[in-house]
Amino acid sequence: MLDSALFLTRLDFAWITTMHILYPPLTIGLSLLLFFSEWRWLRTDDEHWYRLTRFFEKLFILNFGAGVATGVTMEMAFGCVFRPIVTADSEAS
Repeated sequence: MLDSALFLTRLDFAWITTMHILYPPLTIGLSLLLFFSEWRWLRTDDEHWYRLTRFFEKLFILNFGAGVATGVTMEMAFGCVFRPIVTADSEAS
């Protein structure tokens, strides 16, 4: 079996990657929803659409920030955990 520290870091990388893969589709979907709700608010000048837009803006900002945070963490973990594999592959070329 793998060294326990190596196994735990790879397990952590798998968890980060699993969480990160959720954020881009949610961000794209929220951006389309924001576009539609703001368009409806500007066309109808209805308070309901304004409040709905502001609510989803907050979710969009949180979602985008979480995606950036997990993306940066994933990149750093990839460089640290899988460096021996990348180094061995580059020497073989």
